[in-house]
Amino acid sequence: MFENKDDITLLYQAISELAEIIGHHPYNTKSISLLCLDLGITLEEYQKVLIAFLKLAHSKNTEEMEINDFKKILIQFIEKYDDLTDSQTLRFIEGYARNYIPELLPYAEKLYLEIRV
Repeated sequence: MFENKDDITLLYQAISELAEIIGHHPYNTKSISLLCLDLGITLEEYQKVLIAFLKLAHSKNTEEMEINDFKKILIQFIEKYDDLTDSQTLRFIEGYARNYIPELLPYAEKLYLEIRV
């Protein structure tokens, strides 16, 4: 099925096109995996962040969470980041919340209103 790099490129483009139809864009992360692909984040980094976000979600409630908790995780596990904006961090929180950690959705929504308003 995927015999060469062009096939994989076409697959990526198809996924990106479908994601766009459902509303995935820079300020509305629908797919954390697609976001990671777009940003060149490795599978290992993606998995480490997922585990750390899960631990955070289960150790703090929404009122106790702070964006810096998430920034520290991203900076610790994603090699190319040494600093992140609140908006960049929110993209990751939204993506993991929508796809794997629904407990983070209330915090992501609260943060979205704080950042965007």
